Amino acid sequence: MKSRFTPQVCGAIVQGVRGGLSIAEAAERAAVAPKTVAHWVSRGRAEAAGTAHADFASSVDAAREAAATAGMTEGEFRAHLAAAVRRGSVAALRLWWTVNQHDRDPPDDPDADDPFAVLDGPSRLDQLDADFNYREDDNHHE
Repeated sequence: MKSRFTPQVCGAIVQGVRGGLSIAEAAERAAVAPKTVAHWVSRGRAEAAGTAHADFASSVDAAREAAATAGMTEGEFRAHLAAAVRRGSVAALRLWWTVNQHDRDPPDDPDADDPFAVLDGPSRLDQLDADFNYREDDNHHE
């Protein structure tokens, strides 16, 4: 079986990591199992400088550092956030909800979108009690 450890594959992984992807995400985009790439990085860190695996590990580390210090546009932020929500991250979903609530225009009538606003007023029992007490007061005055 031919090794996937080629300059093209390694370059695609390093470029993906530099762009903000995790090693696993970059590996999947390069059609390599994430465990395989993790093995390549581990092997490179264990080998002496100057070997192909050591150069790859060094490049991945430099790409991670560059990605960590790079600025993020709002579009990139929203794309990463949406991806995390789709993966099922509850923390990302909470952040997504907070971010998107600020984007909504507040309604003219705050109760317009509140299906429970009717519960804030007097209940039907309160109305019946008031009617009953009113009738009793009328009966006492006769």
